[in-house]
Amino acid sequence: MPIETLVPSLAEEPNPLRRWPERDGQPNRIEPVAKPHFDAPFRLIEGEAIFTIGSCFARHIEQSLSDRGFAIPVLELLKQDSAFFDVDSAFLNNYGTPSIAQELAWALDESCPFDPSTALAELVPGGFVDMHLFGRIKPVAYDVALKRREAIRAVTRRIMECRVVIITLGLAEVWYDRRAGVYLNVTPRQPLQLREPDRYELRVLTFDETLHHLRRALELIRTHGRPDVQVLMTVSPVPMTQTFRPIDVAVANTYSKSVLRTAAEHAVFEYDNVHYFPSFESVMLSDRHLAWREDLIHVTQELVDVNVERMVSAFAEDSPLDGLETRELLAEIDRRAAGDARRKWQMMRDRIQNASDKVFASDYLKLAMRYREYDLAQKALDQAPFDDVRRSIEQADLLIRRGEFKQALALLRKMPVRYEDPEFLEGHARRYWRLSVDCYASLGQLEAAENAARRWHRTPMKEGASYQIFLALARAHRRHGTDQSALHYFERAVALFTSDNILLEYADALVMSGRTIEAQNVLDGTTCTTRGAQMRKEELLLFLPPLKVASAEPST
Repeated sequence: MPIETLVPSLAEEPNPLRRWPERDGQPNRIEPVAKPHFDAPFRLIEGEAIFTIGSCFARHIEQSLSDRGFAIPVLELLKQDSAFFDVDSAFLNNYGTPSIAQELAWALDESCPFDPSTALAELVPGGFVDMHLFGRIKPVAYDVALKRREAIRAVTRRIMECRVVIITLGLAEVWYDRRAGVYLNVTPRQPLQLREPDRYELRVLTFDETLHHLRRALELIRTHGRPDVQVLMTVSPVPMTQTFRPIDVAVANTYSKSVLRTAAEHAVFEYDNVHYFPSFESVMLSDRHLAWREDLIHVTQELVDVNVERMVSAFAEDSPLDGLETRELLAEIDRRAAGDARRKWQMMRDRIQNASDKVFASDYLKLAMRYREYDLAQKALDQAPFDDVRRSIEQADLLIRRGEFKQALALLRKMPVRYEDPEFLEGHARRYWRLSVDCYASLGQLEAAENAARRWHRTPMKEGASYQIFLALARAHRRHGTDQSALHYFERAVALFTSDNILLEYADALVMSGRTIEAQNVLDGTTCTTRGAQMRKEELLLFLPPLKVASAEPST
């Protein structure tokens, strides 16, 4: 049976998207970033909870949604439960439709309990792994593994509270546990395969099997979720990193994604609350240099942001930004971003035509350089109505970020001598000398860098801001191997200002100089308010000798 039967009417307006676009000198919806059209039959409510489940692409989506102010239960689990402090969100990936359905069943269906006797395996003596979690998680004690699974079950049950569920489909090549009679979410660890060689088998799912498990997941959501639940579904563009079949991984991946995409299409036609979002098509059809990171596996953050922004803009209740005057547009973007720089950049990125306005150009240029969109930064700078001083400063900054230090220094030196007068440079004086320090330091001209730093120090600045000068010099000396000078400037920097990153950088320099006791003291005073800072601190602690414990026995 066909999934859809149409009888086109000649009286109807033809579909304007029915033809594939051509290169005719005009912008099109395929190149360089593909933006296929999609319908938005419901609206997102600002700040509402959105449940995400699926492959690693779901992790990209949920982080971007969180940046926009939506509540993401999965991310809350990582922040609140101590059992997950040393793992990242990838451990929650569910790659195949059997795994997605199974995860939901464990949480929602009492007749389908999680069985720790088969799901938790002792990989090393006293060290257990969950056979349904990300394969690179370290073995932990049995009670910790069980606690993690209970926490995952609890957070998955929160799908019942969410009006919006996002599912990303990842693989059709999955592993099966013959003894337990369940599909695994990841490849069994090699020691486990060697221990029980007949227990696990690879299964390449057919379309019917893929759709069967997808239907099961959707039925669980419909049965146990809210009556108004809406499901947004997509296929993850992230390819298989390897195949266990005796064929090219590119061929295996094409089969896998084709089966998943077809299953998603069927689900959309079968369920009136299931909708397809074409992020898969957007990534696969876009310029590969824009779409993929250097590993050719993971999607660039920029393209993830483009797709999430398109989704949120289409489904959100906010009115469109098109048609606003430049200053009104910037004010509305600021309001919606609410201080979130990435969110602001996502809304500004495709509006470079507004860079002819000085205020808009200033914000655009700063964000483009922050997120390493250097070509867009150059276009904005060429269009911006800046005076010669500002234009030269911005151009030098852009050249430095590109790593073109000689060109940047030559540009700064071309500026007339009077530009070195702080009174003439006015607000640009600090940037002029900071950029000069960066250039000299990167070119190994440390004496010139210190001379420029002294000029920088004489420019008006906020109280305490001079730590930036010492930090720049510390990094310059460390880069060129003059460790004692680097530590001298680190000490001066942290005396004026401290943050997790600066303290960790200082501790790292102390460790590499063999001053381990001082490094330990610095690390003891580092609070580490983020997961990344905590992980970096733990890595540095590995290089320190163990603390000596004082003996409880009296000395003789």
